Amino acid sequence: MTTARHPEAVWEDDGERVFAVAPRHGDVVILADTAAFIWGLLDEPADLDTLVAHIAEASGEAPGVIRADLPPFLADLRRRGLVVDYG
Repeated sequence: MTTARHPEAVWEDDGERVFAVAPRHGDVVILADTAAFIWGLLDEPADLDTLVAHIAEASGEAPGVIRADLPPFLADLRRRGLVVDYG
């Protein structure tokens, strides 16, 4: 399964943070630091392994830590209507 930004999400990146609004949800979600970086990775569908590899490379964090923390973060974005799953 792959995850990507919801195609109807509206967002703006000010260089430090991402301000995102999901269709039909209306709440502004502010993403900073690693969360903003992950948002950038979701411009196209990506699977968990690919996301973990990119985040580990950029952050120096252990892949096992990322693999544990990433699914709950993506689930939160999914619940807020900001990302969708494919396949």
